[in-house]
Amino acid sequence: MSTPRHTERSAKRYAICALISFFGLYVTLGLPLSLVSTTRLDAQETQPPAPFKNWQSPLHAEHPLVGKIYAVKDGSNITPGELIDRLSSERHILLGEIHDNKDHHLLQAWIISQLAALNRTPAIVMEQIRADQAGILKLFMSGKFKTAKRMGPAIGWEKSGWPKWENYQPIAKAAIDNKLPIYAGDTTRPMNRKVGKQGFKVLPEGETTDLGLDLPLGDELDNALAIELVSSHCDMMPAKMMGPMALVQRYRDAHLARALREANKVDGSILIAGNGHVRTDRAVPWYLRGEHIKSVTVMIVETSSEAKTALDLIPLDPGDKATAHYIWVTPGAQREDPCIKLKKQFGGKHGQPKKYGNEKNQ
Repeated sequence: MSTPRHTERSAKRYAICALISFFGLYVTLGLPLSLVSTTRLDAQETQPPAPFKNWQSPLHAEHPLVGKIYAVKDGSNITPGELIDRLSSERHILLGEIHDNKDHHLLQAWIISQLAALNRTPAIVMEQIRADQAGILKLFMSGKFKTAKRMGPAIGWEKSGWPKWENYQPIAKAAIDNKLPIYAGDTTRPMNRKVGKQGFKVLPEGETTDLGLDLPLGDELDNALAIELVSSHCDMMPAKMMGPMALVQRYRDAHLARALREANKVDGSILIAGNGHVRTDRAVPWYLRGEHIKSVTVMIVETSSEAKTALDLIPLDPGDKATAHYIWVTPGAQREDPCIKLKKQFGGKHGQPKKYGNEKNQ
């Protein structure tokens, strides 16, 4: 099996980004969150500037890739307006993110608003809202006095473990202002723990088949998922210990795909999720394809000092092909290296990783 070719510095950046990308897996399993730190441009003058004209994140803001939107299929850079034109005819749109980067949520909100301006009315499905919050979310969305500011407190966001609500508030505002429904996308924590311990057999009767979890990913994709999970743990744990987390990741991907299908009542759906969930090879798109549903992925990613092209900034599939249709590059958020915290969590007095037998990095 071939693997992406990166420099040592790039490999470290991928480990950091992968750890942040799997933030939702930590949240949904209840694991210690100390491991991670947390052509339609004619808007009215009274509205704030488009997010790509007013970056909030500070790192590498002057990098030449920042602001670029790379279309993988034709190998071209396109404008934000051209991206909206292309997305306007798509029924299922997956918008990736790095969870703690404000610019990513502002771009997601901007895309939603621009599509709504074209009379699109897609449902918004959020990874960050669990199935056991769906009832209160539905009640809130049916209320007369719903606002984006009130939504977070109403659904108990402050106890969810995600970055603070004000980061995600622009997405809710774009949906509420344009009268778009918002749906819960994620699984519940108790069921995730059961799946991690006992596998898919703990799911209710018929649900394994309904979710598409009865169909194997195949050896290449299974191995690639295990390798990514190892990378997300800064190469401190062997691949064979990633089995439970891999099961939960697959369960969450399948659940998000079903949420998109069920939310697709009138005019398609838009998924708000980490980049790990929107990758085209083995995540949500894999399960949608099993239902013969076409989707398009926009990965919103951070640049790095060593990146030469947008393709340097996204994961590749086992055949070294891009795992997104469009790549939108932003500056990086300021955060502590999560690998340092992870070493302290799993390591000894000096933060060195513990030994797990004779295994080398896998």
